[in-house]
Amino acid sequence: MTNYCKWDIFYSRNSFIKILLIMKLMTLLLIVGSLQVSALYSQNTKINLQIHQGTIEDLFNEIERQSGFSIFYKSDEIDLNIPVEISASDIMVKDALEKVLETPKLGYKVINNIIIISSQISNSIQQQKITGTVTDATNSEPIIGANIIIEGTTIGTVSDADGKFTIEIPGQDVVLIISFMGFNTERVTYTGHAKVEIKLVPDITKLEEVVVVGYGTQKRKDMTGAISNIKAENLKELPLVQFTQKLQGKVAGLQIIQSNGRPGEGVSFRIRGSGSLSSSNVPLIVVDGFPIVGEISNINPDEIESFSVLKDASATALYGSRAANGVILVTTKRGKQGKTKVEFSTNLGIQVIPERGRPELMNGREYAQFKKNYYEDMIKYTGKSGYTDPSTGFPAVPPEYQNPEKYGEGTDWFGKITRNAPVQNYNISISGGNEKVKTSVIAGYSDQKGCC
Repeated sequence: MTNYCKWDIFYSRNSFIKILLIMKLMTLLLIVGSLQVSALYSQNTKINLQIHQGTIEDLFNEIERQSGFSIFYKSDEIDLNIPVEISASDIMVKDALEKVLETPKLGYKVINNIIIISSQISNSIQQQKITGTVTDATNSEPIIGANIIIEGTTIGTVSDADGKFTIEIPGQDVVLIISFMGFNTERVTYTGHAKVEIKLVPDITKLEEVVVVGYGTQKRKDMTGAISNIKAENLKELPLVQFTQKLQGKVAGLQIIQSNGRPGEGVSFRIRGSGSLSSSNVPLIVVDGFPIVGEISNINPDEIESFSVLKDASATALYGSRAANGVILVTTKRGKQGKTKVEFSTNLGIQVIPERGRPELMNGREYAQFKKNYYEDMIKYTGKSGYTDPSTGFPAVPPEYQNPEKYGEGTDWFGKITRNAPVQNYNISISGGNEKVKTSVIAGYSDQKGCC
């Protein structure tokens, strides 16, 4: 009997341990299964609703039956007898809830396969996160730093380096206002899509008001300093080899001095005249933010985007005493995102000396006649000529000038040392790129013969 009891106790203890192990295993399997199932639940699940003269409780029951969601709420917070009238096929659970809960000012929150209905979350249920891209309508390039604001609110954001943005909207009926300097402002009504594509159209009038200054760019209407700006495209039609020559007469207060006419010879700049008799009067020249020393006449005109001339204290604000004579800012062209674009331009011409620049010279016959008249007047009024005729002993015209006709036209030495010089320019540019890499290659060839 004693042995039987011991065996019974031993048998019961082993059975209990086995039961515990089985329970643990079943719990683990249930947890794994529930995790897999919960991933299948989504507020985008579609159901069919046909509720006529029903209540909000009928709606909850129908959603639970078709979708597998469990709906929780406080009975003292929600009136289950609120009338509901809905007829829809393949409607998403979230759309059905938003449509019915809008009037009683209720909200919902989804946690796995549980839907919580409450009046305390009615303001947060409408929050939705949307993404979008802001691009240039002319070339589809992304616009960096565009402002995106929800109309009537202080909610806003800016586009990143790829033109992309993310913003949370407080409801369905919102209007996005997108703006960027130099582009027309766009108003986009949110239609429920999670992603929006926005294209801004450039405003040419605004673009012309943007001026490159020492610290970056600034609108012309906001500038207080004396700054002149000129776009390179406005000088494109001038068939000149050097870009410095194209600036002559185009910028107020900028004096361009060319000491001689040799091909490729550099020029000197003066901004508002000379400020010193002993020190240098040369302004500081800055190309793409880098001050340079020496000649800049050899820069290809096709590489330049714009010129800005800083004439007063605004020039010294950044560059100090080096800019005492003013600053000339040169901005070169950069590669742009888009399809590869190839441009080729050429111009051919002839340089001639204008008639007003030609000196009036005498030919051989005219010069001999001039000298003959000169000696005859000397003899007439002074009785001397510096030459005495050996046969008569009297003053006379020197023999080389006595017969001017024998010299004829003579030699046109000015015509011998000058000529009509041909000029030819060839330029080619290749630009393009994508979101990560932008390239621009510009090459030019110029051939200018001298006139002398």
